[in-house]
Amino acid sequence: MKRLTQVIKIAAIYALVGISVSALALPSAWKAFESLYGVKDGSNLAKAKCTVCHTNMKGKTLNAYGKEIDILCKKAGTKKATDSMIRSVEGQDATGSGGTNVSRIRADRTPAGN
Repeated sequence: MKRLTQVIKIAAIYALVGISVSALALPSAWKAFESLYGVKDGSNLAKAKCTVCHTNMKGKTLNAYGKEIDILCKKAGTKKATDSMIRSVEGQDATGSGGTNVSRIRADRTPAGN
């Protein structure tokens, strides 16, 4: 019984560390995006922040643009989006509307159109 208790405690610690690492990856992705595109305070993109890549501010579900970045992260074996990953999806169309991700970003709109 004592051994089982120790295993449960260790599993809980690993779970908490995993959650912390995941949470840290999100602000770094935003910082890369913000720096790359010169997002200004008070702009629509600055207000959107997490929803540039996610469907809501809780950041659990990726939108179409976030999924584009996520594919590249998985290929690279990382959870951290880099400038080159973000730039490589500029010409794609996350909304399917005919415009590019970068054209929406330059117009101060989220790439996924949310």
